[in-house]
Formats: sequence, C-alpha cells, structure tokens
Amino acid sequence: MELIMLLENHISQDKYLFEVAYEPNQVTMWDNRQLIHKGLVNDTSCKRVIQRVSVNSGHLPIAKKELEWAGGDFDRALELAHERRRGGVTYIDTDGYASLA
Repeated sequence: MELIMLLENHISQDKYLFEVAYEPNQVTMWDNRQLIHKGLVNDTSCKRVIQRVSVNSGHLPIAKKELEWAGGDFDRALELAHERRRGGVTYIDTDGYASLA
C-alpha cells in the first residue's frame, strides 16, 4: 500500500496534470497506455458522455528512443521494439530507455 501511495503522489504532481476546458461539441482523445485520466467530480455544468474506442495499428508501440536509435527508420525502430519485447534489453539508462545488445 505504501508503494501505491508513493506512485499516486508522484503522478498527481501539478507538473504532470493537464486539464481540458469544455467547449461545445468538443472531442478529447488520449492514449490509455501512457495517461491516467479522470473527470472532475464537482463539474455539473454539462452532461459528460464517454465513448471508448480502441484503435490497433497492428504494430507494437515504438519508444521515442527506438525511433531515434533507428535514425528515423520506422522499420528498424519496429525491429528494436520487437527485440525489446523478446527480452533483448540489457541496460536501462537514467531516462528509463532501454539499450539493446
């Protein structure tokens, strides 16, 4: 429980928060793999409608560093992502990115 509280306190810092002000007919999208979201419980100014859509490109997600390591070559970056998934990661740097063997 202590670890969960530590993580929750870390991710809810102001520097990580982003608020979307409502506008008529607004559509807001986010990536659930990299974002935690919640509606404002005290906002009763309008009806909140949520429709979930899942989009699958058929590709494994590619980390920014993998694309950089591949020199912008998408196919090579995808190979690196597959290598990461297979467990070919040998080192995690201070930014949390994996270096491959």
